[in-house]
Amino acid sequence: MKLLLNPIIFSLSFALSIVLGSIFIYAIGKRASKSNLSSIEQSFTFVFFTLLLMGNRAFIGNFSAYYLGSHAVNRNAYLYEIVQLVIYALVIFLLRSRVHYLFQGIIFLLRDPFLVGLLVLTVLSSFWSETPLDTFKASLVLLGLSLYASFVAVRCNFQELAKYLRGFGAWLAVSSIVVELFLPSIAENSKGGWQGITAHPNTLGPAMALNIVLCGLNAVDRPQQRWSSISLAILSFVVMMLTNSSSTKVVFVALVSSAILLRLLKHLEFRQASAAFLFLLMFGILLYVAIVNNTTAIFDLLGRDSNLTGRGEFWPAVIEEIERRLFFGYGYQGFWQSWRGTENPAAHIMTQNFTPTHSHNGFLELALALGLVGIILFALSFSRNILHVFWLGYFNKIHEAEILLLLIGYIIFSNLTEPGLWEIGCHVFIYILLSVRNGMEIAKSNFSNKNLERSPC
Repeated sequence: MKLLLNPIIFSLSFALSIVLGSIFIYAIGKRASKSNLSSIEQSFTFVFFTLLLMGNRAFIGNFSAYYLGSHAVNRNAYLYEIVQLVIYALVIFLLRSRVHYLFQGIIFLLRDPFLVGLLVLTVLSSFWSETPLDTFKASLVLLGLSLYASFVAVRCNFQELAKYLRGFGAWLAVSSIVVELFLPSIAENSKGGWQGITAHPNTLGPAMALNIVLCGLNAVDRPQQRWSSISLAILSFVVMMLTNSSSTKVVFVALVSSAILLRLLKHLEFRQASAAFLFLLMFGILLYVAIVNNTTAIFDLLGRDSNLTGRGEFWPAVIEEIERRLFFGYGYQGFWQSWRGTENPAAHIMTQNFTPTHSHNGFLELALALGLVGIILFALSFSRNILHVFWLGYFNKIHEAEILLLLIGYIIFSNLTEPGLWEIGCHVFIYILLSVRNGMEIAKSNFSNKNLERSPC
């Protein structure tokens, strides 16, 4: 073993493996049919997304895109990064005949000027970051993640996306149970909740909540798959409850309520839908007032205190830091930098029980990184996508458009108490994917409407 770990021997072995792997993949590529390429493409996306959910967890997490964009302190960090880059290069080489899909995805990505502005701002934030090289590296990884999400959006229509998400949710649920049975020390979080193969219970829980809703809708829409969908929904519900995550319960209720409301509004005429929307808005205001006046009882019901498990102790300090660099922030991944010791901009932010490594809120994280300008750009892009989804679902009667609304809800609700809104991870990947898919569906819709207008009566 010591001989194998010798730097010279290991480097030679690694180089030989890359050469042999390249020859093997080239041989496969020469003979691969379209179906084989599709299988390779789907398998890579499956593994890639799994690693995104794992974050920087354990040894396997070192091969995730999150690790590639982070400030790694591991002495073998460069090795893990090189392995990742080589794997990506080989996959690109193998799928080189599909590069035109990437260009198509980039074209539709560019149609969202606010999202493109946010990506550009992320890269430019290297100029005002205190650690410009780290920020630049992370921004390039985020840009690469966005390009790959655009590619997947082009290759995946609404039905395929829903099917893929349900399959991935089933994989998360089953793998979490298997890991809990055979490796319980890995599956459980320090607070006692399950985290499965993901980085945290608050990552696994919302993913299970989304899968429950998607399986429930599939059971209603496709009677032939009803019992399999119900079984997966029950399995996901069990795993979700075992995460012991209070924020997950909020996400679950919000997603279920959203799905029910979408189904009800979809069957109403425009005037009825408008009246129903105003009614729901008034109801939401009254509900907010009721929650504010009964916060203690609600937190007791969730099994948490009104301080949100310590978050309320340091959020005021985080807001003060945002105000110090109000317009452009500290640069992408430029605030929480524990490795810098006393020079860490967040060194003074702590609670009585723990020292936070992030703000536990995706919107605060975005404001810290890119300031008010970043928040405005995201808000404009978000509003644009919401309008597009409503246009597709209500006026163009595209049934599956509700999937995009549920994905938007999943991103927003799960970022209220956890980060990830603009981090290298699954939320950015999903948001870029739905934004590009939105643009494609809108373009198809406009093209169809023009053809109808031109056709004779």
